[in-house]
Amino acid sequence: MLQKQLHQKLPDRLGKEPLIDAVFELRFDCAISAAEIMPGFLHAKLGGSVTIERLPVAQLPIEIRQNDPNLAGQPLVRIAWANHLILVGDGSLAVGCLLPYPGWTKFREVILQITNLLKEAGIVRSLHRYSLKYVDMLSVQTGDSVSEWINLDVALGNVKLSNQPFQMHMQIESGRYIHALLVGSPAQAQGVDGITRDGMVISVDTMFLKGLPEFPTLIEQLRDRLDDLHSTNKQMFFDCLTVDAVTKLEPEYGTSVLI
Repeated sequence: MLQKQLHQKLPDRLGKEPLIDAVFELRFDCAISAAEIMPGFLHAKLGGSVTIERLPVAQLPIEIRQNDPNLAGQPLVRIAWANHLILVGDGSLAVGCLLPYPGWTKFREVILQITNLLKEAGIVRSLHRYSLKYVDMLSVQTGDSVSEWINLDVALGNVKLSNQPFQMHMQIESGRYIHALLVGSPAQAQGVDGITRDGMVISVDTMFLKGLPEFPTLIEQLRDRLDDLHSTNKQMFFDCLTVDAVTKLEPEYGTSVLI
């Protein structure tokens, strides 16, 4: 099981950055498919170069997409803008970063900009959830014990997990949030930059689902809510790591750029 391990102080950033993906997502009900409205709306509102690409799922009839739970929230359109990707589905909008990750402060401002434009479009009727997911890939070497890197103690029968291949999914409640956690090794993952990396993956998707306000109220409160969401996600990630693993990642404290 995952053991609770609180680090006295969380680093502001890591010298050996393991991050390969960072995505904020909103899911909602709307009067018309967001994928039909938002790409053109964002193209008109955002400055700089904007590239719009329809994804394969968009070829399916909307009736099939709406009646298949596996397709709920799937992006239909990918918008490349500056150093970010915006993914839009029938009832979802996600904002992701291309690498190198610019730090939380800058990422948060882009999230606020895009969600304010979603409010301006006037298509959201009610909210289902908002979430923040970070995916990290640790550079585990062949033969490394799992316990060297993550705070995990698992046994099946008389066999204790050491350096065998494994993959584990779990959900962990933390106050108002639910963490959807994926830990596995060996793993291979492709970041939003398209580069594939190998190692031990830790994916933390922190979701707020209950007690959601009306959408205009959420936008008014979003800056503070995002900071709390980010802090909770970050705490969960570092709780997964051993003290030795944090040391290997070369933590930096007291800097001005937050991870």
